[in-house]
Amino acid sequence: MIFIWGIMVLALLLFLPLLAATVLAGIADVFRAAFGKDDADTNNGYCRDLQHEIAAERERNA
Repeated sequence: MIFIWGIMVLALLLFLPLLAATVLAGIADVFRAAFGKDDADTNNGYCRDLQHEIAAERERNA
């Protein structure tokens, strides 16, 4: 009987941190979606500048 209780406690000790991490990650995703910037918009300035730089380089090489 002690063996069964030990296995149960071990399973809870391994499962509860994983459950807590999953719940916290979900909460963080909800707040990021509600209040944060969209992931698609985070790099647009850099990409736009890089595209202009590539276009200018092509014009110089043409």
